[in-house]
Amino acid sequence: MTLKIMKRQHVPIDYCAEQVATFEASGMTKKDYCAAKGLSVKRLYRWQHRVAKHHAKEATMDAARQQHFARIKAHEQNQLIAKQPQPLEVVLADNTRLRFPNVVDTEIVSNLIKVLGSCN
Repeated sequence: MTLKIMKRQHVPIDYCAEQVATFEASGMTKKDYCAAKGLSVKRLYRWQHRVAKHHAKEATMDAARQQHFARIKAHEQNQLIAKQPQPLEVVLADNTRLRFPNVVDTEIVSNLIKVLGSCN
């Protein structure tokens, strides 16, 4: 009598999840589904267990992520950015740079550029 040793192959979790979902949607018994697909019932059980474990791990990781990070909506993010003073730099045609460290009135800057432009 010879003993056949087979090495387990790694099956991607996506494939396992797809097979489990197909089985559950089929309405067949495990035995009938496995016979139709050429699988062992034991393999389907393992895949079901692995998929359930994977989903539980993902749920735990999502909960942990939510504890460490706060979601902010785009309009809230834009409001936060707008509240922070933004430096302004104007580069003239002769490469002269005008730097305004804090937010300034855009009308004043516009008038300044017009005046400087008319000096050339």
